[in-house]
Amino acid sequence: MSTTYKVKCDSCNACAINGNACHESGCTGIMQYVSPRGKIFHRYKVYSLDVWGNAHDGFEVNDRQQCGSIFIPDSLDDKDIIRALKNSDLLNKKCRFASFRIDGDSRSLMVDAARNNEPIYQLEAL
Repeated sequence: MSTTYKVKCDSCNACAINGNACHESGCTGIMQYVSPRGKIFHRYKVYSLDVWGNAHDGFEVNDRQQCGSIFIPDSLDDKDIIRALKNSDLLNKKCRFASFRIDGDSRSLMVDAARNNEPIYQLEAL
């Protein structure tokens, strides 16, 4: 059973058209999804990254493939991000939080492997 969220923007009077959240023209705000219990989430598109390189020379993103979307609590805590990826079956449930490094801002996040800084996922706010 899926959760029904109320959608609002932190900057404009957003609305939903055909089930998709739409900003007013020119708005650069981020959509907020409010659960029936009042908890605020942000929705992110998740992209799996194909990278070239190694830990010594560095990595370069060759390609990316959209592999779904996830809801992350408003706090943007690193553990909440990893937990959301695990719950969406994008990461192994047994992997440790310390195995990943999160970098970015509320609009775009990068999930890297902590051991060698290899980019794994890119998250973009919807």
